[in-house]
Amino acid sequence: MKGTLSFRHKLLLSFLLISTVPLFIVSMLILRESNKTLEKNIIDSNLNFIKQVGINIDQTVTRVNDLSLFIFQNKDIYNFLHLPPDVSTEESDRLTLNIYRTLTFFMNTGTGITSILIEGENGLTFSINPMNYNQDVFTEDMLKKVDSLDGEAFWSQISSDLVAQSRLIKDYYDLKRDLGHVSIQISVDEILKNFPVNNGESAKKIYIFRDDDQVLISSGSIPDSIQNEILPKISLMRLKSGYFYDELNDTQHLTFFTVLPSSDITLIWTIPLEKVGLYDLLLNQVSIVTLTMILVSIIMAFLFSRSFFLPLKILGYSMKKVENEQFEIRIPQRRNDEIGALISSFNNMAERLDELHNEVYVAHVKEKEAELIALETQINPHFLYNTLDTIYWMTKLEGSFESAQMIKTLADLFRIALSSGNEKIPLKKELEHLNYYMEIQMKRFGNLFTFSLQVDPELEERTVLKLILQPLVENAIVHGIEKKQGASKIDVSITADNEGLLIYRVSDDGAGFNTNTLKQNSGDKKGGFGLRNVDERLRLAYGPEYGILVESTHGEGTTIVIRQPLKDKTE
Repeated sequence: MKGTLSFRHKLLLSFLLISTVPLFIVSMLILRESNKTLEKNIIDSNLNFIKQVGINIDQTVTRVNDLSLFIFQNKDIYNFLHLPPDVSTEESDRLTLNIYRTLTFFMNTGTGITSILIEGENGLTFSINPMNYNQDVFTEDMLKKVDSLDGEAFWSQISSDLVAQSRLIKDYYDLKRDLGHVSIQISVDEILKNFPVNNGESAKKIYIFRDDDQVLISSGSIPDSIQNEILPKISLMRLKSGYFYDELNDTQHLTFFTVLPSSDITLIWTIPLEKVGLYDLLLNQVSIVTLTMILVSIIMAFLFSRSFFLPLKILGYSMKKVENEQFEIRIPQRRNDEIGALISSFNNMAERLDELHNEVYVAHVKEKEAELIALETQINPHFLYNTLDTIYWMTKLEGSFESAQMIKTLADLFRIALSSGNEKIPLKKELEHLNYYMEIQMKRFGNLFTFSLQVDPELEERTVLKLILQPLVENAIVHGIEKKQGASKIDVSITADNEGLLIYRVSDDGAGFNTNTLKQNSGDKKGGFGLRNVDERLRLAYGPEYGILVESTHGEGTTIVIRQPLKDKTE
């Protein structure tokens, strides 16, 4: 909905956009650069690690190479392989014991060797730890491969737990003569003891290949892409160690490799990118920091907008009070900025308006008091003429007693009207004034109309404004009775409702009149003080919610209702 946001919300939203958008951009840049740096560090760390593991494995390979060459050159083994088939047991046992002692020493040096097997061309066999010896090591194919190397070491995978190095043992005095074969078996666990390997399908994997790309050690199933793509790629790179990104089993991997320096054995380590956790780790950290900073920005923006707009909100509230003519309101001044200057100007304005309002109010009250004094001392010439004319004819026709009574009634009427200058009188005095007035009017009009008055006696001691009822009845006579042909009536009732209001109701069945015409001519004094003056006196005394309500229908009559507070005698 366009235009529905308050200025505070617009400013708050703008502040958040200004602070959070750059923060988000900076966070993304930091995330990208940090990811590069962390990725490089992790890659370097893993590359150094696999190099170190390669060095450890190479040391094991070197020790096994040294042992196999030692066997190649050992005099006791040489003599053992030269024994004739029918040699005495004593000579054979002596050589076997010496060989056993020597090779056992090598096996106990922590090389991970599990067993050693020597088979001579003379039909003699020597073995250490035959329980760990795999009888399948010297297969026909294996012997062909070993013999083809002519004394060079050949590595092979015996099982998932064992690898073996095999050699052709030659006569070092006559290298064209073959003396037998030796096979040294090593535990895979011992080789990989420092390597973090998990047999899970999605975990880090290690693969060790011979120079002919045949697997020696594998921590799991070997994807086809290892031999078809990765090994050729390593060969083309012509590097001793390195890394690259690749896809294995539809999963992105980071592949590290190193080539053992003492042989052409290649060590490959594949890590799923999800296990590296570079981006996710950084994303979580940057997200936490960013969200924290955004939360701090929101709190600061809220506190700033509150401190900025609270004085403006108070100022707006105070302005509405001034609109309702509550000019006495002031705002405490606690700021020295532009808002403080605005509040200071408002206080000065309210103070000046309060002074002007008081001046106008006092002038208006004095004007009304002067007008009331003038009205109280003014006698309607028409009424005075008719009254005196009536007194004249009554005196002439009836004698002096009744004339004297009318003169007394007139005197009492003016006595109550003046009331020693008091604006408020008891209701019974107001009714007494009305009765004096009606006594004179009944003498004047005779049987032209009837008059009735209904009032609760308990209300007679209540305090009311004086000279309110008489102008209402006079209005009924002037605008209703005099203009109607035939007999009429005037009814006056005074009641109190449940809301604490005193209600005057003056009704007549006279000619009626147009209320708009009444408003235009309400300044006419012919009907007494005039309904306008009565209405203004009520509003001035009790407030704008009080006054006169006129209901008139032409040809049917008029009802005038006055609502005023119900006051005790002491009020």
